[in-house]
Amino acid sequence: MTRTIILGVTLAFWALALHAGEPNFERELAFVEETVTIDGRLNEALWKKATRIDDFYTFVPQSGLPAEERTAALLAYNKEYLYVAFIAFYDDPSKIRATLARRDNIDDDDVVTLFIDPFNEAHTAYQFSFNPYGIQSDGLFTEYVGEDLKPDYLMYSAGRRFAKGYVVEVAIPFSSLTFPDKDVMKWRFGLFRRTQYKNHDILWPKLDRYSTAFLGQLGTLTNIRGISARRPLHILPEVTASRAGALSANRFKYDPFKGDAGLSLRYGLGTDIIMDATINPDFSQVEADANRIDVNIRSPLYYSEKRTFFLEGKDIFETPLQAVYTRRIVDPLAGLKLSGHLGDYNFSVLSAADAYQGQDDYLSGYGLNAGMTGYDDYAGKNSYNTLFRVRTNILENSNAGFILTDREFAGSFNRVGGFDTRLAFNRNNMLALQGLYTWSKEPNRDKAITDPALYANYYYSSEWLSLFAKYEDLGKNVRFENGFIPRQDLLNNGYRNLNAQLWHEFRSNESWLQIVRPMVYGDVYYDHDRQLLEETFYGSLDVTLSSRTDISLALLRARERFDGDLFTKNNYLLSISNKFYKWLFASVYLLTGDEIFYTSPAFLGKSAFISTRLTLKPTPSLAVYLSQRFYRFNGGNGGLDYSLTQNIPRLKIKWQISRSISFRFITEHEALTFKDDFLSFLNDNQYYFSFLFSYEPSPGTVFYLGYDDFQNQQPGFSNGLWPITDYRRTRNVFFTKLSYLFRW
Repeated sequence: MTRTIILGVTLAFWALALHAGEPNFERELAFVEETVTIDGRLNEALWKKATRIDDFYTFVPQSGLPAEERTAALLAYNKEYLYVAFIAFYDDPSKIRATLARRDNIDDDDVVTLFIDPFNEAHTAYQFSFNPYGIQSDGLFTEYVGEDLKPDYLMYSAGRRFAKGYVVEVAIPFSSLTFPDKDVMKWRFGLFRRTQYKNHDILWPKLDRYSTAFLGQLGTLTNIRGISARRPLHILPEVTASRAGALSANRFKYDPFKGDAGLSLRYGLGTDIIMDATINPDFSQVEADANRIDVNIRSPLYYSEKRTFFLEGKDIFETPLQAVYTRRIVDPLAGLKLSGHLGDYNFSVLSAADAYQGQDDYLSGYGLNAGMTGYDDYAGKNSYNTLFRVRTNILENSNAGFILTDREFAGSFNRVGGFDTRLAFNRNNMLALQGLYTWSKEPNRDKAITDPALYANYYYSSEWLSLFAKYEDLGKNVRFENGFIPRQDLLNNGYRNLNAQLWHEFRSNESWLQIVRPMVYGDVYYDHDRQLLEETFYGSLDVTLSSRTDISLALLRARERFDGDLFTKNNYLLSISNKFYKWLFASVYLLTGDEIFYTSPAFLGKSAFISTRLTLKPTPSLAVYLSQRFYRFNGGNGGLDYSLTQNIPRLKIKWQISRSISFRFITEHEALTFKDDFLSFLNDNQYYFSFLFSYEPSPGTVFYLGYDDFQNQQPGFSNGLWPITDYRRTRNVFFTKLSYLFRW
């Protein structure tokens, strides 16, 4: 009890000490009556009345200096739209990098960006980026988390090159944004420009690069009033059709054509609350997740969310302990979501019914298989999932929140709840705290289990030194059925994790060198009986050259406990990437050294992991992506030698015929080989081919026509005399999807 009181008093003292400086700059946003034609020409009278900003400052590699190349931004608004224009000048306009790409695929281009935080909370901002053609890349930027480009917003943009640079003209409907229900508003905002050939970033206002906050330093747009509060009703019907075939009893058979339909609705309850509903949604992904190395690993693989319904308002669920990971809702039948602001509180509540938990893939993980006692109690049943989150600012750049998740499935359940806070002492110090309590009853179990999960980190950043330190403590009964635990494999007896990173950045004025960053890192895991599970220590050196070349070197030393034994490992890392040419990008990543073979009994061997990427852009509309992931393990145990190899080369070709029409082709080969001294081996090979035609004129309105084909070398064991070499088509699918967004 005494320690609880001391902790409370200490936190209260810190909270009173918190302060963050006012935004660097304020600008009054010009109100206009006119409208404009978005064509990239800036010849309307409106632009002469617009608020003009042209005092940009450097951010990368040096920060706080006047920008070398001129940039001007013009901003204005009427009742329906926010208008923005960027004029980017170049000393050498031939160096402009731009491609005719799909939305959100302009990372290697020169870009200009607008950040807008209508609620002036310094936690989450809209991020709208554009390349010189006006191609859009939009999403959300969350403080301490970074950008998320998956949400898409309706807006209009055009780009045009001129003799000394390029112009981008933008109109953003206020109906695409959420903002406070106030007569007069002050919005936080920032402007950004990236020039690829120089590897330079500039922005407005002038920011301290070494602050722990980014959004907290942005400027403000003042005196915003009289804008439309109308939130249109969005109705998104979608229809899909497919025909699949599969190899069965040595014959390839096609199923009948399968059609389906779904409906999604969105309605704004005022300017700051949005309701989303979906019935029988099509959550199939047009492009499958790229295969990843998944052999001889302990930790679960993480895949990011791509489904539209779960993306809006996703940022509010971001917490240090990931209690929400919406890809756990695998096969939703229907969903309802309400998100927005109530006064000073930002909230989101999501509910969805999921059919996946009643399927054999899920039930087998709990030892429930067809014909077993208890199987029929769960098979074919749906789970019901509810996620709730609320957060509020307690002082500028600081916040506190509460999260609650619940999964109910045929008498079993998982409930997680708790509080979290981020406290910014000043611009250089930040503390994050989170505490969760979990309560679970697993399928086919009689008793519920409970346990807490605790988290704390401290982040200090300055020109001379930066430090990140973390503590994490999870009980053995912690379950996040709607979340993600990266080290689920260590939960048998619970674990405590201590992590610390210390680094310094040398920023050079040399013409060939930009940044040198040495770092030391330590990471230790103990179980709740104080037994060492893992410890890792490494030193690294990162170098950024002016030629758009990044080089990383690292030496790692680790001890790891597995299958009752403690192994010592030494590993070496090398990473090199280069983007010097606008038409070529290349990178290689190598990690080699000692590795455990995770079997029983476990033993130590040698491993190598290599990842390479090559991107060719011969024209602004054509891109060729080549990549390869390769893993090999060699080792001996009990007088036998073992080798395990997984190799995944991938080719992707994208042809952007126009801003809305594109064609994409993918081929990928996955080869898995295991050998030992008896010449027995498992050889599992698969080819994947995918063709897709896309028409995407605006978010929500799409037409897809595609074909996927899978060919397998039949897996099995061989004594080496009769190797299996033939590939056969094992399954394929023709598919099409049509959806149209109606707005009223």
